[in-house]
Amino acid sequence: MKKTLIYLFVLAFFAGCEDPIQIEVEEGKSQFIVDAFLNDLPENQKIRLAMSTPYFQSGSNTPVTGAAVSLAEFTLDQNGDTSLSNFYVFEDDNNNGTYRWNYTPGDTLIKANRGYALQVKYDDEVFYSFQIANPVPKIDSVVFVNANESEFGQLNNSDTVKYIGELYAQDFRGRRDYYQIRAYQNGEANFTSDENDLSVDGEFNENENDGITFIVPVRQLITDFGKLFVEGDSLYAELRSIAPETYYFMTLVSLELSKSDQGIFAVPATNMPSNIVNADKNSDKIPLGWFSVSKINTVNMVVKP
Repeated sequence: MKKTLIYLFVLAFFAGCEDPIQIEVEEGKSQFIVDAFLNDLPENQKIRLAMSTPYFQSGSNTPVTGAAVSLAEFTLDQNGDTSLSNFYVFEDDNNNGTYRWNYTPGDTLIKANRGYALQVKYDDEVFYSFQIANPVPKIDSVVFVNANESEFGQLNNSDTVKYIGELYAQDFRGRRDYYQIRAYQNGEANFTSDENDLSVDGEFNENENDGITFIVPVRQLITDFGKLFVEGDSLYAELRSIAPETYYFMTLVSLELSKSDQGIFAVPATNMPSNIVNADKNSDKIPLGWFSVSKINTVNMVVKP
């Protein structure tokens, strides 16, 4: 009985001490974001600018209008010297933070082995980045293998014949090359944002092999094994060249996005790197985002095994 009274006394004491505590947390700064992934496809090219939403606020990022966006193209010689060969201006015609370079038939924005300097002027600040466009191999062919006759064994349990698509390409010899492979089946993406669709020299790792035909798992990146191809399906696939630093950036992004599936065992989130630089090293306005240039080869076909 004595222990019960003591317990009730302690419980009443702590219950009476439940006063609300207000903690003031800094709102956090809004940061300048540059989304600039450019390529040589015959279409308009876009660069998106925005201000990030502070961490403890809800809502989407705020588009940045009124900026001056330009891209300078440089020719590189064997001595590392550069000379300006082209200059492009991106305009925000719709006043929505999306700056466009409008494609003209016969013109190509990104050329292999050229250097590209992105410059963005906004709010008395100058942001810049530099990338070199690497060449991309041609797509030799796309082969469709019966899913029940593949190296994986019996993959198809239905009466409909289904196929695994394989994209054949030959890596360049004598250099380290980085690629991204993207595919669309009947207009829908055959990949998710947290999947690693990247390759080094036609493999998955930076090994000693060079100049090889893309290995089987890389060739099969065009296939979603959850929805194998059937005769009559459409396939659009891209083989993109990317810079080494873009390869590592995309790898990190893929790892971060995959953490959402790991629940309580997920590793703490990591701040994403950026290759956008403020010209004023003393400024406290540190930009976010990424600048990338790619050469792309494509294939567009209907599945006819």
